[in-house]
Amino acid sequence: MNSPGNRHRPLDFLIIGAQKSATTWAQFVLRHHPDIYLPRHETRVFEDPIYSAGELDKLASEIARAPVSAKVGIKRPEYLCRPECPPRIAEHSPNAKLVALLRNPIERAISAYFHIVRSGKIEPGTPDRVFQSLLRGDYEPKFAMSILTYGRYGEAIERYYRSFPREQLLLVLDRDLAKDERGVYRRICAHLGVSVDHVPWDISIPRNRGLYNGPLLNVASALNRSRISFDPVSGLTHIRDSRLASVAKAAAVFVHRLNSALSMLVDRPDDTLSAAMRAQLRDYYAEDIARTEKLTGFDLSAWLA
Repeated sequence: MNSPGNRHRPLDFLIIGAQKSATTWAQFVLRHHPDIYLPRHETRVFEDPIYSAGELDKLASEIARAPVSAKVGIKRPEYLCRPECPPRIAEHSPNAKLVALLRNPIERAISAYFHIVRSGKIEPGTPDRVFQSLLRGDYEPKFAMSILTYGRYGEAIERYYRSFPREQLLLVLDRDLAKDERGVYRRICAHLGVSVDHVPWDISIPRNRGLYNGPLLNVASALNRSRISFDPVSGLTHIRDSRLASVAKAAAVFVHRLNSALSMLVDRPDDTLSAAMRAQLRDYYAEDIARTEKLTGFDLSAWLA
């Protein structure tokens, strides 16, 4: 049963990140819970530069159909590492429970790079060369953020601890999810205050995965490049409005889904980046990983191995 006052209710929870760290899996399994209302898409309301009263009205409309008794949440993995988000979320929903899944930042950066390749914003090529340019600061900061900065969890957690009590933020590590998906799901449910007994039958199916190399990746990238123009220096994207672009988009979506299906059968190669570049990325993240360990008490030495 819905209520007219439902439109202006605060959020009960947010899946805030990290990007490319199984947030789509968390969204999928939680949407199946009978006591949870969670839109299937991502909600960008608290991000700059689109944050406004109008965006809050859109959020109210998105959750207006939620049952009064349901725990209402949204998902947006960019929220974790964007500095403007914690105070905005705290102002709107000060009692909201927050869920963040943390993946090895180097592996997360590699996954984000290939996601951008697939989107058509970078042509398939040598990852080492792109990461070297990113570390030098050759790209527009917001573009570099999605690959490099979104893995700086320590900085992000500190910002959330300034806006929320620590007990409102649940942190889940990639190793925990790899070992025990059901256990992680139950931990999240307990954190949100819903029954831990309702477990989806397809909880172990990977979500939003894709091959890191090969012809399908090249095809998807080419299709997406045919429908957009992108300048990584300025960060500006122009989407072409034509029937051909629409066909290319549909074809790219099909190829991506085929990639995702094949990823369950084909392992990602271990030589995606050279050993030298991985060492540079370990140096880049080392201080922040130490900060994350100090804040959380987690042993993250494996991330630097």
